Amino acid sequence: MGLIMRRRGLNDRTEPGNDKAAKYWIFVFLMANTLKITVFNLLLIGIYSLPVFLYKASITFLMVAIIYLMIFSIKSRFPYIIFYTVQTIYILINLAYFTYFRSYLHLAQAFILFSESSGAVRDWSILMNPKLLVPFLDLPVAIYIIVIYSRIIAMTNIKHRVQKWFLVFCSVLLIGAIEISNYVHHYSIVNIVKASSSTSELLVIERYGTFMDSLTDMVINKNVNNMISKLKYGKPISGKGTITGNSSKSNFVIIQVESMDSNAVNKQHNGQYVMPFLHSLALQNVYYPYTLSYHEAGGTSDSEFSTLNSVEPLSDYPSIMINDYAYPNSLLKQLTQNSYSTIAFHGDTGSYYNRNEAYPKMGYQEFFDLIRMGLKQSGWGAPDEAVFNYSGTKLKDEKQPFFSYTITMSSHGPFTNVNNYYNNSNYDDVTDQTAKNYMKSMSYVDQALEDYINYIKANFNNTYVIIWGDHTPDINKSEYKQASFTEADRYFEFVPMIITTPDHKKYTEDKIAASFLDVAPTIINASGVPFFIHSDGMDLLNRTTVTNQIPYRGGVFDRSLLFAKVSQIK
Repeated sequence: MGLIMRRRGLNDRTEPGNDKAAKYWIFVFLMANTLKITVFNLLLIGIYSLPVFLYKASITFLMVAIIYLMIFSIKSRFPYIIFYTVQTIYILINLAYFTYFRSYLHLAQAFILFSESSGAVRDWSILMNPKLLVPFLDLPVAIYIIVIYSRIIAMTNIKHRVQKWFLVFCSVLLIGAIEISNYVHHYSIVNIVKASSSTSELLVIERYGTFMDSLTDMVINKNVNNMISKLKYGKPISGKGTITGNSSKSNFVIIQVESMDSNAVNKQHNGQYVMPFLHSLALQNVYYPYTLSYHEAGGTSDSEFSTLNSVEPLSDYPSIMINDYAYPNSLLKQLTQNSYSTIAFHGDTGSYYNRNEAYPKMGYQEFFDLIRMGLKQSGWGAPDEAVFNYSGTKLKDEKQPFFSYTITMSSHGPFTNVNNYYNNSNYDDVTDQTAKNYMKSMSYVDQALEDYINYIKANFNNTYVIIWGDHTPDINKSEYKQASFTEADRYFEFVPMIITTPDHKKYTEDKIAASFLDVAPTIINASGVPFFIHSDGMDLLNRTTVTNQIPYRGGVFDRSLLFAKVSQIK
């Protein structure tokens, strides 16, 4: 009986009808896989025109046909399963990264940020998005191919082999012809590599895909000096200093709040402010409601990189992780040369984004991460209240004048950290879960900030307190819309900046946007020490010198136009 069944199974696999059905399902799979990859790439470049779709789909189909037809020549189904799984995971990771950071993940960058990304996955800190279903568009057909794989490899006669390899040969020939045309019209990957320009990423992904974009990035950024040369420091600015001696120098307390969006400060729910303390603090002090955030390849770390060094970070590599970079434009070095103590606190482990190594190079004399503070993880990172309490106690014993920089974690996406240590039923009626979690997180942050800032004011008289968010929370719902927009192939996101001064200056900006580049000029001027740095920013406390344009991702943008556009988003 077993022998009869085996013979019958063999005959079934070689019947012409089965061959025809197998060919049909191969074609359906190739088309579905092509659609998945094409949609994935179009989501990344943000271009949805029919000509671009047809071009991308045609090139993708040729590549998919070459790869999978060769894989289908292998008798075992496991190479197919492995390749398809890797492809799907690759698309999922790249799409998730782009959805959150609005920049492209490169292979070299992915290896470098392995611990950061695995931590994000472990703690479910990446927000879910319907776009993340794209990698599974072809999954039903892919699974069916596994089921009928024995029928696919049974097609081994001369006719099938000739048809398969003829299709592979034609595909290679067509791709070669297209690449020659691209080269003639200066769109070729060869032209792009020669130009060594990361601004061509849209073109690379449109014409070649994300994998080729990663390979191009490796070639262009193959050495440290090439990456460092991309950092644009701006014009030289200097000051002779207005203060002598240590006693009259001001302290600086900097607070970088995780995911605090511009609209969070003024957000109301059921007639009450989500952040009543910060809202009141903003209106009573110096308040720039819209500050352009540099949130690029380095994620959150781009905030301190750009503010402390007054330079835009790289869009294709985590700037804070560049080896052998000496931070020649660091604000901290200017302060330490003039008797300032510099100290940083972070509610996460210092190995993230290589801060343990980068901070001393920047000029920090001490860095207290979660481990050194002796705090415990609660969700992802330590509660903000615990970090603020440790920071306040430490600063009380610190030599003055000091520069303190605290980075929070409680409000990290998907905004569930505070559920471990904070209760607030005011937002139970918010239907969207992400918006509910975000408002609850911001409510907790507001209370923690109130206690900490009141403590600073009570214990340190001659002190500037500067608060800003690192980036927006990636929420665009009916119940909460973040301050961001896309224009000229660039994603702009805005955070609030609040400055309290020893002389109680009060000012609310209503015409222009600030930027992270403005932080260093503002602090160094307020310190009164002699300095020399390069910056395209301006002093936010001295409006006599206003730079009208902000450099961003290869372009320059008018501050007033940015303000006018983003202020319409509520």
